[in-house]
Amino acid sequence: MSWALILLILLIAGILAFLASARRGAAARAEDAAESMDADSRSLYSPIRRLSDEIEALASRKDTATIRIIGAEAAQEARRIREQCARALVARSELKRAGRGKSTALGEIDDLDRQLAEAASDQEKQAYLNAQEAYRRQIAHFAKAEEALSRIDVSVKAAEAVLAEMKTRLAVAASSEKAELAGDEDLRETISRMKTLSVSYDEAEQTLRSTF
Repeated sequence: MSWALILLILLIAGILAFLASARRGAAARAEDAAESMDADSRSLYSPIRRLSDEIEALASRKDTATIRIIGAEAAQEARRIREQCARALVARSELKRAGRGKSTALGEIDDLDRQLAEAASDQEKQAYLNAQEAYRRQIAHFAKAEEALSRIDVSVKAAEAVLAEMKTRLAVAASSEKAELAGDEDLRETISRMKTLSVSYDEAEQTLRSTF
């Protein structure tokens, strides 16, 4: 087994171990997770963290009846999405690191082609063919990793959009009793979308486990 393949396996094992232990707690875990992200993933996480903090700050004001009733639920859902985004972005960072081995695997296949052409026996040829097949399986994993990266990026942008919407609706509801009467239904609708997004994250996490 090549070092590139071993590295890929170890990185994927690390992702699964992180996902298995990631449900232990709250925002502090999300901040710890941010330290494991690459720079690109941290830039995606930054607005999620900021919006979550702003939602919690608005929810804690309790200026109006709507904020008192709905604010706590909005803050809870925002924290949940924040943690899910943190887990997804740590996995994204690990997948990107693993994906750097794709060019190495392709180079190994080319080298094996040359060795195959020079093989002196059927046994030697079969050994080279087996090695190539192992690298092709590795490349197939890289392709799945690239698909997962794309899905994570889309989901994080969706999370940012729904958190921004919730922040705006809370700010409007906090501005006056009149505004909150008009915004109560909108707030509940946004919370519903936040919950739907959270379920989607849970399903995506299960897919990531089963894929890798």
